[in-house]
Amino acid sequence: MHVTIIGAGTLGRVYGLRLLAAGDEVAFVVRPARAEEASPFILEQVNGQHRRDVIEQPRRVTAVPAATRVVLLAVRFDQIASEEVASLLRAAPSVP
Repeated sequence: MHVTIIGAGTLGRVYGLRLLAAGDEVAFVVRPARAEEASPFILEQVNGQHRRDVIEQPRRVTAVPAATRVVLLAVRFDQIASEEVASLLRAAPSVP
């Protein structure tokens, strides 16, 4: 399944990591200025097991790809009603 996550902050990265581990294709919608970055996404758990997970080459996009089957919104609550997020969702395929 192809999942697109709008928001590549901590929450979006955690969801993306878990979906990738389950075998799903994942794209992260990022701001245009960050689309060309090549750095990995690193998640570190500092309590408990001190776990470190890495998405070596996250797929960064600036719009929701046509192949998307599910869109996951992982932005701050104050960004949900923003025109930027609304326009991304309006242009996206009609999916859950």
